[in-house]
Amino acid sequence: VLSELDIGMNLHVTHKFEYPSTPLDRGKVLNAEQLDKVAKFQRYKDVDQDGIPYRTLPGTVHPQASYFTRGTGHDESGLYSESNEVYKANMDRLSRKFETAATLVPKPRLDSAMDVRIGLITYGSSHEAVGEARHMLQGEGIQTNCLRLLALPLTLEFEEFLNNHDRVYIIEQNRDAQLMSIVRSEMPQYWQKCFSVLQYDGLPLDGEHVFTQILEAERT
Repeated sequence: VLSELDIGMNLHVTHKFEYPSTPLDRGKVLNAEQLDKVAKFQRYKDVDQDGIPYRTLPGTVHPQASYFTRGTGHDESGLYSESNEVYKANMDRLSRKFETAATLVPKPRLDSAMDVRIGLITYGSSHEAVGEARHMLQGEGIQTNCLRLLALPLTLEFEEFLNNHDRVYIIEQNRDAQLMSIVRSEMPQYWQKCFSVLQYDGLPLDGEHVFTQILEAERT
């Protein structure tokens, strides 16, 4: 889930947190009854080919429930291995895991209209300031669409947003333009239409700052 230091270091007004009334979905977890139906439980075996193996929780009373976790040098059962083939298989599984994750993470929120060539991408606490900047840009005759990214890895909706706009401004509150770096790495076919809007002076992002940078870029 995408956040940034500003949320952690400052106070923000938020909606009341509604505590979940139903049990949390903990994913692919096997209980003792399910383990009875498994011939051999292997912690890192990708039985569904989605990159996400099944696991058990501590305290599960079953002979197959416990497992020992190593670092990268392990096979499908979690046993130590120095085999290059086993290592490559682990890396391939992790790649499938990220592909699966891109279909499961929260989708970005879109505020868009047809025939608008400029797109803005934001995340975390930057969203409110970007909303103000969009209003100011509209006063200058510059219409924009906005995508609020909620999580990584990047989803199909994110790529469609890049594809559907001529110029995309990625607004971030850090010096190194971290999200821009991710876009350039994972979707290099779009990087030439992407431009950074940055603020890293330690103050919360304001609409005037975003407005000024985008207006200057559009008038260049």
